[in-house]
Amino acid sequence: MRTLALVLVSGLLAARAAAEDKPARKLNITVSKETTYVTGPLDKEGYVDYAAALNERLGKGVTPETNANVLIWKALGPRAQGGKPTPAKVFKLMGIEEPPEKGDYFIELRPFLRDRLGIEDREQLDAIDGQSYTLTHQPWTATDHPQVADWLKANEKPLNLILEALKRPHYFAPVYRAGDKPTADLVAALLANTQAARTLTTALAVRGMLRVGDGKPADAWPDLLACQRIGRYVARRGSLLDALVGFACESIGQHATATLLERPELDGRQLAGFLRDLRALPPMPTVADHLDGGERFVVLDNITISIRGGSATVKALTGGVADLPEDAEIEWDRALGNVNRHFDRMAAALRQKDRDKRQAEFDRISADLSELQKARRTAVDKTGKDPLAEATPRDRGEAMGDILITPLVPAVRNIQAAYDHTEQGTRNLQVGLAIAGYQREHGTYPKAIDALAPKYLDKVPDDLFTGKPLVYRPSKDGYLLYSLGPNGKDDEGRFMRDDPPGDDIAIRVPVPKPQKN
Repeated sequence: MRTLALVLVSGLLAARAAAEDKPARKLNITVSKETTYVTGPLDKEGYVDYAAALNERLGKGVTPETNANVLIWKALGPRAQGGKPTPAKVFKLMGIEEPPEKGDYFIELRPFLRDRLGIEDREQLDAIDGQSYTLTHQPWTATDHPQVADWLKANEKPLNLILEALKRPHYFAPVYRAGDKPTADLVAALLANTQAARTLTTALAVRGMLRVGDGKPADAWPDLLACQRIGRYVARRGSLLDALVGFACESIGQHATATLLERPELDGRQLAGFLRDLRALPPMPTVADHLDGGERFVVLDNITISIRGGSATVKALTGGVADLPEDAEIEWDRALGNVNRHFDRMAAALRQKDRDKRQAEFDRISADLSELQKARRTAVDKTGKDPLAEATPRDRGEAMGDILITPLVPAVRNIQAAYDHTEQGTRNLQVGLAIAGYQREHGTYPKAIDALAPKYLDKVPDDLFTGKPLVYRPSKDGYLLYSLGPNGKDDEGRFMRDDPPGDDIAIRVPVPKPQKN
C-alpha cells in the first residue's frame, strides 16, 4: 500500500540524477485549477509552491494555542528524527520558538537501553526492543519487564505532555522542502511527523497495558484513548502516507482497548464513559479527503519538478514506460489536467456510501487504464516503437497523465481497504464496550447483540463489508464478535495471524494471548 509519491520515488531519484548536470528548463505550464489544481502561492520561477499551498490549507484557523503539535514537539525536542535537528522553519511555520537543545524530552526505547542502562549487546537490545509490540496489547508488570518499565518512568513527563497536547482541538504539522532548492521534493517532509506519531502511540499503549497489568484499567484509558486520537490527528495532514500511519496508530489503540472488555475492575458506569469518549473522537479523514488534499499536492509537485529535466527525466519518472526522443514536445497542461481528472474520478468513487458500487467503479477505472496501456504495449510489440514517439504533443500529454496515475489506482484501493478495516475495528470496539456494560448490569452476556439497543447503543452497527449484522457468538465465559472482513467470507473469526489464517476482524472475550511473530 504505497502512495504514488512512494511508488515513483525511485523514478524521481533517477529523473533528478538524469537532470543533475542540466539547467532546469522553463515549462509551458498554465497555472489553473484544471492543471495545477491550486493557483498559488507561486515560487520565484512562477510555479506553484505546493508546500506553501498545503500549509495554508492545513494551518487555516490554527493558532499555537490550539495546535496539539506545538506541545508534541515540546515533548519530543528539536532532534526527534533519529537525532537529526529538525529544520527551524518547521517551528517558524507553527508560530513557536525552536525548543532548546537540552530538555526533558521523550527518548525512544533502544537509545534508552543503550545510553541510560548501558546495554550494548545487540541480541539483548533486539529482544527487549522486540517486546514493545507484544506489550502494546497484553497486560504486563514491571517485574516481568523491568527495563521497559524503567523506560516508561524516564518518559513520564513527556508522555503526560502528549496527553495534554491531544486535548487541543487542532493538529497542524507543516510540510516543507527537504532541501533549500525550490525543486526539493516533499516526500521526506511527509516522514517528519509520521514516525514520531507511531513511536509515541507505541509508548502510550505500552504504558496503558502496564496499568492494566497493575490492576488499574481505568487509569489506562487516557493512554489508550490517546492512541486513537493521535492516529486521527496525524492523518489530517492529508497524504496517503499520513493516512496509513493514522490507521496504524488507531489500530494499536483498538487492540489495547480490547483487553479492557474483560476486566472485572471496571463497572458499567466506567465502560459507558469509555464508549462516550470513543464516539466523541474527531472523525478519521477519509481516503477521498486525502486524494483531494495532500496526496494530490504531493503528486503534482513531484511531476512538475521531475519533468524539468527533459525527456531523459520523463523516461525515468515513468519507470521507462515512456521512451520518447530527446526533443519530444509534451503538452504538460494536458498531462496535469488528466491527472486531476483521474483524482476527481477516484475521489468520487470513494465517496460512494455503498461499498459494492465503490468497488465496481474502481474496477472500471482500473479496466480503463489497463486497456489504454494494453493498446500501447500491443503497438510497441508490432512496430518496435512507442506510439508516443510519433504522437502529437497533445496526445503525448494525455497519455502521460494516464501513465503517471496508473500505479496509484491499486494503491488507493488498498488504502481504502485499510481505512475500512480501521473503521470496522472502531465499530467492533463500540459494540464490545456495550456488551461489557450489559454484562456488568445483567451478570451475563446478551444472547443477541440486538439487546444492546437502545440502552447501550442507539443502534448496533452492521458489518461494513457485507451490510449485514455482525456475527456474534456468545459462550458461557465470553463471546466472539466479528466482521467477515474484506474478502466477505466467514473465516470463523480468524485473522491473518491465526493458524490457519483468516480475513475476519474480530473481538474475542476472553482475549487470547498474542501470538509471537
